[in-house]
Amino acid sequence: MSTDRKAYYEIKATLPERQRAVLQQLEYYFSTKRRAPTAQELDSFSQIDGGWKRLSELEAKRVVHKGKARRCTITGKTAHTWELGLPKEETLF
Repeated sequence: MSTDRKAYYEIKATLPERQRAVLQQLEYYFSTKRRAPTAQELDSFSQIDGGWKRLSELEAKRVVHKGKARRCTITGKTAHTWELGLPKEETLF
């Protein structure tokens, strides 16, 4: 297991319940739809009220990051997607 992946799982284990639930929904969304969601798409998919608010908290903990911008299927506006882990150009070590 890579150092980044190990650190990801160690951080995930310490997250508060609400953040962990949003992170699990992000993982499930990606495994189901095979693409990164916008905040509103994830909120609609997971039905965790206000779950999108946890994404910036998870970003600060470095377990998710903003991906490419695209048109959101919920709002029709251009929005960043959210992806698991660190950006490819950034690693922990």
